[in-house]
Amino acid sequence: MNVAELSVEFVEQKLEQRKVQGDRKGPLFVLVSGPQGSGKSYNSEILFRSLKKKGVRAALTSIDDFYLTHEDQLKLQSAFPENKLLHGRGLPGTHDLKALQETLKELANDEDKVHDGKKIQLPVYDKSRFNGEGDRIGSIDIELPLDCVIIEGWFLGFQAITETELERKNSSPILLNHQLLHLKQVNRSLKEYGQLLWNNESLDTVGIKFATDDTNNVYRWRLQQEHAMLASQGEGMTDAQVKAFVDRYMPCYELYYKNFIDPNTAFGKTNLTIAIDADRNVVNHFISHS
Repeated sequence: MNVAELSVEFVEQKLEQRKVQGDRKGPLFVLVSGPQGSGKSYNSEILFRSLKKKGVRAALTSIDDFYLTHEDQLKLQSAFPENKLLHGRGLPGTHDLKALQETLKELANDEDKVHDGKKIQLPVYDKSRFNGEGDRIGSIDIELPLDCVIIEGWFLGFQAITETELERKNSSPILLNHQLLHLKQVNRSLKEYGQLLWNNESLDTVGIKFATDDTNNVYRWRLQQEHAMLASQGEGMTDAQVKAFVDRYMPCYELYYKNFIDPNTAFGKTNLTIAIDADRNVVNHFISHS
């Protein structure tokens, strides 16, 4: 089975279990996490379409859609001019957590709505705006209630570490490119995301992990994506620009990724780990329960 087939089978089984148990408390939140270029967005879209075809009331969004507006991102950069990790969208600390919290609350409490047909809005973010810096461009209406909400993102499931552990790990060459206090700032932000999503006991969550044994694959995958964009649209980043872009994400992979892909690391109440090779083919898969 390929990644999409494994994901669909896993989620369908979880939805069937909920139906049998008859104890619905809001929708099932499916968190899909994998490195940039690993296929998480593509396979999340396939999962979403497959569920919709089978009559499942599903919604699909990305943590990326909750990025700060371009104006607020510039304010963030001005507030922390020395912390290059926050200069541009991408890392924990560059999202609108208030909007995320309010949206999750509405989604999780949808059984409290007076009647079916209630609509909420999910934000939409366009990464091409402002010459690739990106901006929020509006929202889409989602009708409630829902059976399943799919949320995808590259750092979903990463667990913040203690400052003592962060200081101990700070000898890595990747981390030494950044000041310790800047890494601590991102780490504190990451903890807030976890409290809202993957560590939030009030949500019924399951996780799907795309696991690679070499995070340097991210460079290769992003280059492939950029070359495809250049071929189809005639614009995109140079290879050097892609490397610089990915470099900013590497501290998070260095700090959190190894623990994240450990089968014993919880990611929702149940999680499916799909190990993939450099060509994104399935090497192995297994299910863990927290």
